[in-house]
Amino acid sequence: MGESPYLYPVALKWDEGPDTLQQVKNKLLLHFQKRKLSNGGECEIRDLDCSRGHLLIYFRDEGVRDQVLQKASQELQLPGNRTLKLEVTSVEALSGGPGQDVPPAKPGRSEPIPNPAADVSQHEAGGQAEQLLSNVVLIENVQDSCSSEMLTLLIENSRDRNDDTEFYLETIPEIQSAAITFTSDIDVLSFIQKFCANHKVIQQKLRAKPLEETRSIRAEGLPPRTEEDLIILYFENPKIGGGRVEEAVMIPEEEAALVTFYDAHSK
Repeated sequence: MGESPYLYPVALKWDEGPDTLQQVKNKLLLHFQKRKLSNGGECEIRDLDCSRGHLLIYFRDEGVRDQVLQKASQELQLPGNRTLKLEVTSVEALSGGPGQDVPPAKPGRSEPIPNPAADVSQHEAGGQAEQLLSNVVLIENVQDSCSSEMLTLLIENSRDRNDDTEFYLETIPEIQSAAITFTSDIDVLSFIQKFCANHKVIQQKLRAKPLEETRSIRAEGLPPRTEEDLIILYFENPKIGGGRVEEAVMIPEEEAALVTFYDAHSK
């Protein structure tokens, strides 16, 4: 067997006993895999021995490990509707040895999110506007005050006069967005430039960008009171083509969930 890629540990104080740990080990692992809950990411728990009053959680990325250590407070829901405050320290601090201070987080490796409006300006700065042909545009930051009728008018006003391409508008309130699907490819950058220049769009603080390959899916028809952990475990099953899940947002009133994967090809 090769060396594990998870090389950067943190120590989690644990005095709830082995039985409770056995019950919540999956929930605990999911907690430290979710960026919004723990600043975490890909990790593993190798040993469930908590007799020493702590257990070690190993992260793949050193920068992620450092970010987990820097998070001020973390909580985990235990059976019986109890909330446990999680105390996370560095392994050095646990032993009281050198290196007790948490090292500063290293810069992340994530790429900056492109600004479509800025891209259009850069393309045109050279005197010749490039074309990006596509048929789907995502509108972001769509608040409740911005109705479908208003969006439709804004789209119509952002098109060329001679453009009679039909389109369909789908609102996605869970992520405050809307998707525009044209019946044929259009010059997306030109459309986005005109759309973002509209004073109503600026007033509503809407953003537009070409729709990229998504890492999220919507699961519908879920049984009542379906737990988030169950959804995550189901979609991480490789037998159904699943993969590592970053987060699952439950929508109980619609018996649905939004599932986001780390890899766009894991759906």
